Amino acid sequence: MRSAERDFALQPARGVLGDIVAADCRLDEPQDIAAALGEQRSGRRDDAALVALACRRWGAAAAAHLNGGFAFAHWDETDHRLVLARDALGTRPLYYVEHPQYLIFASAIPTLLALPEVPRDLDDLVMAQYLTIEPQDHETTVYRHIRRVPPGGC
Repeated sequence: MRSAERDFALQPARGVLGDIVAADCRLDEPQDIAAALGEQRSGRRDDAALVALACRRWGAAAAAHLNGGFAFAHWDETDHRLVLARDALGTRPLYYVEHPQYLIFASAIPTLLALPEVPRDLDDLVMAQYLTIEPQDHETTVYRHIRRVPPGGC
């Protein structure tokens, strides 16, 4: 089984305290991250598992300790807090939709649009900016209710 298939099969990662981590990642210098966590880097430990360990150790600050391309979601059951984060260059996408009772997130807009509760209203201003190649912010999308976690954002 290829590494990417193995990573997908093992997600989301669940911790003993009820925390959950889902990650799309390719970490640089994973052995340094493992050492900072006090872990031995072995052939069994994939990058997503390191992200899960980093989230358990550093919580919302985990992204600052990671190098490479990543987007992750970490649910902290103890604090009842969800953290969505991306690497500083924004190499991995991460989108979300806020509702009064919940938040939906995914690494691709079509995945969000596949859900009936996600509004499909277009944002006319963002569409105009896109069509005229005008710079736009890093959080908006052409869909009014779908936002993106900005590069380096948490």
